[in-house]
Amino acid sequence: MAGPRPAPATPAEIVGRFEEESLADHPFMRRLRREPVDLYKLWKLMKNAQIGIINGFSRRLAQVVAKVDDNRIRSILAHQLNDELGGGNFDRAHSQLFGQLVLGLDRWKADVVDDALLTPGRILSQRLEEIYFTSDAFEGVGATMVIEIFGRQVDMFFGDEFRRQKEVDPKSLEWLNMHEELEIEHSAESLDLAHLVPLQSLPNVWRGAQRVSAASTAFFDAMYGVCFG
Repeated sequence: MAGPRPAPATPAEIVGRFEEESLADHPFMRRLRREPVDLYKLWKLMKNAQIGIINGFSRRLAQVVAKVDDNRIRSILAHQLNDELGGGNFDRAHSQLFGQLVLGLDRWKADVVDDALLTPGRILSQRLEEIYFTSDAFEGVGATMVIEIFGRQVDMFFGDEFRRQKEVDPKSLEWLNMHEELEIEHSAESLDLAHLVPLQSLPNVWRGAQRVSAASTAFFDAMYGVCFG
């Protein structure tokens, strides 16, 4: 029986590992793909994602931009932050466009929006706050590297899901269409960041990556329960 995999020997190996172990292979996504598109379930997911990651992401990323000392790393992260905030146009900020996506799903909103339904998003938000605001700067770098990789994997998956249906107004899907393309760039920048990380910071980067991976997996575990009981 194979034992646990050893920790990566370089920051680039962290990127390779999470590229290989796609979050889109989670049982929640696999079950969604097997079944007809259910917009009631997608509303639940998108509402929790809005609470868990979207609303606070620019503020969390700004923390890493402020804390990291290497201006080469800061430059990449600041570029991502600028994209996240709409390049100076708040109407184009990703949180605003994601809000339009959620509104576009309003017809399929749950009849009862209670604490139990929104718990996965709130727990994810709390875990990300802990990673970004109480940790070493390089934990934040590792967390961001993995979030961007997961973002590309998940965005492409849900882009395919929304293309399997014709009921949602395409205008409300602007965030998803844009993000599918933008996350390819940001995900590639995870490897650029990895090449800039000093080897002595590898344990902190790996810890941040693992914490985001665990929080993301737990989020989709919880969403499986919310959507499928």
